[in-house]
Amino acid sequence: MNLKGVAEFLALRHNTSLLLVALLLAGTGERLWLGFAPKYIETLGGSILIIGPLRRAPNPARCALRVTWWLAHR
Repeated sequence: MNLKGVAEFLALRHNTSLLLVALLLAGTGERLWLGFAPKYIETLGGSILIIGPLRRAPNPARCALRVTWWLAHR
């Protein structure tokens, strides 16, 4: 099965193919940035209360959920 056949099978048109590539690149960029985020926040003057949960959680959404859960159950 060639590339054109795969694209036809997945119903990918030109616009949806470009959207797929853009989303994959954006997701990859976010993952790469997360490794540098704690040092960046420290450079900006962030405290350990901000950096700690960010280092612990694998993504910002999960970090926000953990912090709000911790604050709610204090």
